[in-house]
Amino acid sequence: MFKFLTRSLQKKTFSVFTALLFCLIASASYSARISFGNFKNYNIPINLSKDEKLSEIKSQYVASNFVKGINEFKNKEFKRAIQSFTQCIKLKPNHHTSYMNRGLAKLQLGNFDSALEDFNKAISLNPKFSQAYKNRALLKFKHFKDLDGAIDDFDALLRLKPNYSIGYFDRATVKILNRDFRGAIDDLNKVIDLNPKFDKIVYVYWNQSQAYKKLGNLSQAKKYIDLAVESNSKLAGELIYQLSNNQIKNNKFDEAETNLSILIERNLNEKLAPKAYFQRGSIRYYEQNYNESVLDLSKAIELKPNYEEALVLRGLVFLRTNNYKSALKDFDKALSLKPNNKEINRYRTFALDKISRQEN
Repeated sequence: MFKFLTRSLQKKTFSVFTALLFCLIASASYSARISFGNFKNYNIPINLSKDEKLSEIKSQYVASNFVKGINEFKNKEFKRAIQSFTQCIKLKPNHHTSYMNRGLAKLQLGNFDSALEDFNKAISLNPKFSQAYKNRALLKFKHFKDLDGAIDDFDALLRLKPNYSIGYFDRATVKILNRDFRGAIDDLNKVIDLNPKFDKIVYVYWNQSQAYKKLGNLSQAKKYIDLAVESNSKLAGELIYQLSNNQIKNNKFDEAETNLSILIERNLNEKLAPKAYFQRGSIRYYEQNYNESVLDLSKAIELKPNYEEALVLRGLVFLRTNNYKSALKDFDKALSLKPNNKEINRYRTFALDKISRQEN
């Protein structure tokens, strides 16, 4: 038992504790370092364009199937929607809107190649079809990882809609991923110029801060982080927390600790506070800064009394500092929350053994 626990408690050993320490970390990707903001969803199927009235469609059967397909999509009946839009296309082969809407339905079913074909067809039939460019850009980026192709489609979209602030934001997002940081900053500045009241402008400021950081301009990076906090402290707190999680995954513990401290000290997001204290306490545990670790973990437990992961980790800190009775209390509380957890039972048995040896 002693050998087992000694091995488990060695600094930087990510074994049985990995799940405990990082269970709160979301799956990390570059999206943890930049924010997608509005860059999340494809457009819903659109009705007929303003210059394309139902009355102008020769066949009433086409019109009824088109409306039927829209409603089926909205009800998440994607297979039926595909059939309805296919009927429209059979009767009106040049109906570009049906192609795009059918592509959206195929996309929802994971038929990405076929969806791309429909978006391509919609654009070939109507080269000025801005929504098709946007949806194709999203498809290229999200599912084919074709960053250059996505940027090309956003370029086409913005030539058609030069004052479309969301389009600039979306293109900036892809440019950051494509490491065109200066181009991304230009696009984000354009968003602010076009729409100073841009929905969730916190995302714009955040992405500017990350782009400037990549360029090594830390003063500008800080400026835009401050603007993000000023515009929406709660959401900025979420972004900082996501960033710290990504840094932990990449073993950048010093940077993660700094960001968690910003989140905690500025009191940016009360809901995330227990997690932030837990994560910082975890980092300080691995740094063997046990006193500070206990303080953070205790604060996490104070804010969330049934925080099982924090109870277990604080118990482990107490074991490392020979405070076996306090460790036992934490393990007992954790076991009351998860009675059948074998690992916690092992830690409890070890603490009991050490207490027994001290008393004898």
